[in-house]
Amino acid sequence: MHLLSTGDLRSIILFLSFAAYSIIDLIFTKKTARNEISYSIANDIVVIVVGLVLYSIILYFHEYVSGVQIVERGNLLFFLP
Repeated sequence: MHLLSTGDLRSIILFLSFAAYSIIDLIFTKKTARNEISYSIANDIVVIVVGLVLYSIILYFHEYVSGVQIVERGNLLFFLP
């Protein structure tokens, strides 16, 4: 989405380098099956909650990082419609 909104040469180079790295990593990663490992649902829940908290923090402080305000300052429940 950042590439669509900016579209300048720096952004294109940055995000294309991410894409190139991802493709190269997919090509050279060894395909080994590890079926003996099983994780509990609690691990998934913890990862989802931590991800949502980090996303909320980044979204709330986006103005200080990039200079563009996305949410209102006094709205602590900014993620609700």
